[in-house]
Amino acid sequence: MNGQISIIIPVYNRGYCLSRCLDSVLNQRYTNWECILVDDASIDDSLQICNLYLKKDSRFHLTAQPENAGVSVARNQGMELAKGEYITFIDSDDWVESDYLFFLYQAVGKDTIPLCGMSVHDSSGVFKYSHEIEDKTYRLDDGATEFLLEHLISGFIASPTSRLYSRGIIEEYHLRFQPGINWGEDLIFNCTYFKYIDNIRCMATPLYHVVKQDDSLSRQRQSQQYSCDLSLLDDDMKIWHGIDGFLKEKGICNKKMNRFMQWYYIFLHGTLLSFLYTKPIVPAKTRFHFVRNVIKNLDRDILNVTVLFRLRLPVRYYLIYYRMPLLLWSLYELKLMVKKGTHRKMFHS
Repeated sequence: MNGQISIIIPVYNRGYCLSRCLDSVLNQRYTNWECILVDDASIDDSLQICNLYLKKDSRFHLTAQPENAGVSVARNQGMELAKGEYITFIDSDDWVESDYLFFLYQAVGKDTIPLCGMSVHDSSGVFKYSHEIEDKTYRLDDGATEFLLEHLISGFIASPTSRLYSRGIIEEYHLRFQPGINWGEDLIFNCTYFKYIDNIRCMATPLYHVVKQDDSLSRQRQSQQYSCDLSLLDDDMKIWHGIDGFLKEKGICNKKMNRFMQWYYIFLHGTLLSFLYTKPIVPAKTRFHFVRNVIKNLDRDILNVTVLFRLRLPVRYYLIYYRMPLLLWSLYELKLMVKKGTHRKMFHS
């Protein structure tokens, strides 16, 4: 296969910025690539723009989904069609530097995934911040604890972009993104992939530019949480178990990481409830049943209460741990009443 790289770009209603993304692919210094565009039933001019680039360069290929199925299905479709030795994902509203493929390919190695720095922009393209990483190779053992903790929290580890995957590993273990998950499918995919490699090779240079859109999945997730969707707790637990499985496979089980995983487990439960009360659209009785069900699903065997107290978490987390739904519900309802009262005062002042 001679080092060919398959670039997979899921496309959905990004006609207004798609050319910037595809032009950045055309400008690559590394030329042994194919680019698979997966149109996910766009209703704007995205498909027409894709067809223009097919005419510009024969390395572009296009497949169009008959109906919108989501980014996971689109990426999986791209992997089914990929012929390259390596795979990289680029989102259709993002763009890459001309050396993106060149430096990633230079850094790739046996059992090693290369990652480059990433800069984040708002929907207008204005720079906001960078995910900063060191030029360093991390072996996936206890020595990578600080790196993993920092970038699990920042979200950098979760992204499927700004890195180069071995298609051999993907095909040998039949790795795919899980459809139907509202968020975190990228992190689950990466944690599964990390089980089969030994090193992460980081390059500090921000070669990938990501754009945060207003219609992101995180916003869709929040709107679902307002309506007491318990399936989101299932998604949260799939993410937690994905991380936990990777850490156990690699023997990364030191005190610092274990403490983080315990905190993260109960944090996911607490965050779900907090979002519910950000903009409640269901009756108080329904909210109570939701609170009770979230607490009921908590696996206390995962948690160590002494660690919980050492972390000095807010009161609500202890009410979750000790399974006190009525007290927890009352606390949230009281805070909601105070919030509404404050808003009324501001409105009338």
